[in-house]
Amino acid sequence: MSRTQAPRSSTRNPSSVTSARPPVALRTSRTSRTKNMSDEFDGYIATAQPFAKPILGRLRMLFHRACPEITEALKWGHPAR
Repeated sequence: MSRTQAPRSSTRNPSSVTSARPPVALRTSRTSRTKNMSDEFDGYIATAQPFAKPILGRLRMLFHRACPEITEALKWGHPAR
């Protein structure tokens, strides 16, 4: 950087940053369930650490959105394929 240039600001202009969230129409309700969601997984997520619950729920939703025919299974108390 030359001496005549002003230093760049470290903060971003909020209007120039695009949102990473999809449009409202593409979002699914947190309470909506697909036919392939199991009660076992509900229990697995319920017993997870508090910080992990929203992460596991989001991953679960993304998997079901990407592959609606996916089935959930637990083996030895952990998610399995």
